[in-house]
Amino acid sequence: MALVIKSSDSDLSPPFSILRDYLQAESPPPPADIANRIDRYHEKGLEGEKKIPKEERDKLELDPDGCYGPLWEIWIAFIVIVEQVPHDHPAQNRLINVIRGMRELPGRKVDLEGPISTDDAQKWRNVTSFLARCWGAEFFNASRQAVLLLCAALEEPVEDTSALQQILPVACEWIEHSQAAFTRIIESGADEEGHHKRTGTLYEGPNKLCQERWQFWKGRFGELAGQAEGEAKDLALSCVLKMSSIS
Repeated sequence: MALVIKSSDSDLSPPFSILRDYLQAESPPPPADIANRIDRYHEKGLEGEKKIPKEERDKLELDPDGCYGPLWEIWIAFIVIVEQVPHDHPAQNRLINVIRGMRELPGRKVDLEGPISTDDAQKWRNVTSFLARCWGAEFFNASRQAVLLLCAALEEPVEDTSALQQILPVACEWIEHSQAAFTRIIESGADEEGHHKRTGTLYEGPNKLCQERWQFWKGRFGELAGQAEGEAKDLALSCVLKMSSIS
């Protein structure tokens, strides 16, 4: 499946070009090579930042709209690209392999926090799939983002069936790619009461990742499958089967 990454003039940072060319190449180089190229850009950018007068840097850091710097450019490049990579495309895993390579670099850590909001259901799903894979690969803890989405999808009454058709596949991405991460937290009992922002109106159990909440979600996937159609229905039923491994 050919992949075409579109860009605007504002997207054309060196990290974007590196990742775009890597994903579109017929014979791509090893992901470790891409990780090293991005790392060299990051290191060069940090050297450039040191030349900015301290007063100017302080102003940029205090400006709420003043996100700048090589790390920011790298993060934006990943997000702009992953919005365009279908959730089931092999390029999702190729991006994960690049991050794995970056993580293994000496003295480097990729800081990835928080989902990116978008009104476009497909972009939302693509980005969620990427974040879920990152959490599943233990690059960072995305439990808050996962619980927030699953709370919205499963712990509230369905008021709009068209919205259900959109949110169910997104919720299923967390189960599909992060089940091992869920399992680690639930079986260890490491999550604390009140760690997450809230629970939904239909769920009356503890406000944490626990066996009770997991079983509630599993039951809700089964219930909502009865209200969904097509792919959303099939994915919800698949989640019920996958979630049965934690009992």
